[in-house]
Amino acid sequence: MDSRTPSNEVIEKAAARWKSAAGAGILGIAQGHSSNADGMTRALQGINTAQTIIMPMLDGDHVAEPLTKADVIVSGGTRLHGSIYDQLGCRMILRPYVGYDDINVVDATDRGILVCNVPDAYSEEVAMQAIAFLMAANRQLVAFDRAAREGSWRSRMGHGDIVIHNSKAQTVGVIGFGRIGRISGTRAKALGFNVVAYDPYVTQDEVAELGIPLLPLEEVLRQADYVTVHAFLWDETRHMLGAEQFAQMKQGAWIINTARGPIIDEAAMIAALQSGHLAGAGLDVFEVEPIEQDNPLLSMPNVMVAPHIAVYSEEGILRSQARAVEIATAGLTGVLPPRVAATNKGLYDALAERLQG
Repeated sequence: MDSRTPSNEVIEKAAARWKSAAGAGILGIAQGHSSNADGMTRALQGINTAQTIIMPMLDGDHVAEPLTKADVIVSGGTRLHGSIYDQLGCRMILRPYVGYDDINVVDATDRGILVCNVPDAYSEEVAMQAIAFLMAANRQLVAFDRAAREGSWRSRMGHGDIVIHNSKAQTVGVIGFGRIGRISGTRAKALGFNVVAYDPYVTQDEVAELGIPLLPLEEVLRQADYVTVHAFLWDETRHMLGAEQFAQMKQGAWIINTARGPIIDEAAMIAALQSGHLAGAGLDVFEVEPIEQDNPLLSMPNVMVAPHIAVYSEEGILRSQARAVEIATAGLTGVLPPRVAATNKGLYDALAERLQG
């Protein structure tokens, strides 16, 4: 997220692009391949536009020439930065999913390009994936499933690595207390867990009604029996959880990640799991995706994995498509989308003021 306000010159030029919109504009769809990209593209094709262009963002080292004329570009899978922005004439770039770490928002702000994502379409799904990992870890579902299949009928209960504690005796630490983190935290609390959280960009007053204290990262790690990660991936959070942080966690704690793989130093996590310092992990995301088949995580019986599927539900897909269509339509007609969709809030607020004037 970028809260900076660009220069007056940049704002004036950006506002002029928004004011010049006349009816339906040109939509460029340049998102990469993903499991639900085709459905998203079909939904976006239903928008009334002057022209819809569907093609890869780059033609060699340069932006594909037809996309340079687009008013709104839907992008994903191509890393966008200054030299690419300099070839575009668009007023808005839309990343039609939650994450947008492939888009340099600061560079876009400096050029007056509004960057939007779909931040609220999958919040419930991602939070519930974290809760599913949490409860599976707390109740030792995987270990007991394996024990039962092997014929160890109740014989391992309370012995070795299969120990269960009542949720009221355990603490969940939430790293990143935005929309998804708050859903996860409040649901963990409703299940009886004590919950603490860390987020340097949130104040206690903002979340006072939740009854979940915000603590320094070191204290959250020290207290938590389960650490669940919901931070956004950017330079500040890349490898924010490494060997030093795992050493601060309790012996026998669990790590759960449904955010982005590179937030965790995967090699350090593997070492902490192999040493037994960490009891286990629930992972929907990885540093390299798809996860390579020789990754040690896949052979660890105390690690639960999923194929970056936390966002998925049939309802969530439809919700995200409708939200993307709403945001793109606004941009094509020269109307600012809802503020919640803007990642560069400073530019958004400056544009809102100019366009209302």
